[in-house]
Amino acid sequence: MVSKETGKKSEDLTGHPKAMSHSDTVIPEAAGFCRLGAHENLTVGDKAYMSNDTSKLPPLNSLKAFDAVARYANMSKAATALNIAPSSVTQHLRNLEAYIGVKLLTRTANSIALTQEGKRYSAAVRPAFDILAAATSSLLSQDDDGPLRVSCVPTLENSWFAAQLAALEERMPGVSIQCDFSPVPLNFDRDHVDFAIRYGAGTYPDADSELLFIDKVAPVCTPLTARLIKTADDLLKIARLSSPDVTAEGHSTWYYWANACYGSEFAQTIDGFKGLMLNSSRFIIEALKVGKSVAITDHITASPDLRRGLLVAPLGQWIDAPYGYYLLTPKRRMPRVASKQLKALLKKTAHLLKPPQPTELPSHLTTDVADSCDYAGGGNALSHSSQRAISIHRPDGGAMGNLLCHRPCTTTDWRPDNDPYGSITM
Repeated sequence: MVSKETGKKSEDLTGHPKAMSHSDTVIPEAAGFCRLGAHENLTVGDKAYMSNDTSKLPPLNSLKAFDAVARYANMSKAATALNIAPSSVTQHLRNLEAYIGVKLLTRTANSIALTQEGKRYSAAVRPAFDILAAATSSLLSQDDDGPLRVSCVPTLENSWFAAQLAALEERMPGVSIQCDFSPVPLNFDRDHVDFAIRYGAGTYPDADSELLFIDKVAPVCTPLTARLIKTADDLLKIARLSSPDVTAEGHSTWYYWANACYGSEFAQTIDGFKGLMLNSSRFIIEALKVGKSVAITDHITASPDLRRGLLVAPLGQWIDAPYGYYLLTPKRRMPRVASKQLKALLKKTAHLLKPPQPTELPSHLTTDVADSCDYAGGGNALSHSSQRAISIHRPDGGAMGNLLCHRPCTTTDWRPDNDPYGSITM
């Protein structure tokens, strides 16, 4: 800030320049070029203009491009800061110079510099943007006591994620969290969302994205259907459900999983048999539970039914999903204090936002009990040699699910020291 009395920058107690207040009438570092008078007039040289006369203002995007180039003195860095192509920055600058009829920059093959007029103009434009940012922050601060608004993909709408979000709310006394699981495409400006969690590749033009976690995917079906699946080839004999989702390479999730586990030849074979396509992961889960079918699902979506024993992963072989869950924050908005706190907690506890990942039974059980089993962290484990159901119990006696075997097996107790779910009793 520039003091009207001394013309010098004033500083706060920390030695940093103080924030500009609405009573300051001198635009910093632009004295002699433009000045705000006491009656809200803008003085440029010897001419005075009403400061609320916006009819002659250049396009805002052109001004933003000019300010970015003036700050970074580099076209590529300015383009990155604005999240647009360098060619767009160049076009904005041309439009601005054409609009005001003054050359603002000089360009060479390897550099760009402000002309004298450009320096004077930049000295006025930059604090004008600072004033806009300060005014916006002032309005946002009025809403600091309001609830935090979080937008999540519907796949996270399960008891596990909700419980973790509730636990975070308890760690922030006085803060209320509103979570929307609507499938409607996100618009930060329209929806007034503080931040969002989305599943994808992490490229979102209007948001800064940070990876929270990557889930697992595998074929999943009911225990009854699983009796028909002893090898991967058996998947070709059963109705397969699929979603319209594709990988970055354009492959289906069936192809993605099969290629990772069995190679491209089998992946092409299984992908060639098109089954019923459903555009909702929730629909797929419900369809699996009522029909004789199998589908590639992510673990976080299927986990409630895996834990209850309604679904199993007959072949195990959980692999990383093609995409991840990302935390998104709007680029054009100042985050609230509570929003920053919740974001930090989410990043710190991201590993808790997903259910326990599937693990395999220890070798002494797989040789004595099953040929290949999948113990889904308190859900079901499945082998291919008998038809005997085995209960998985918590230490307190609560049932955790079933271990489905396909050959006669002996009674064994498994109680490893590091197993949080207790023992498997057969």
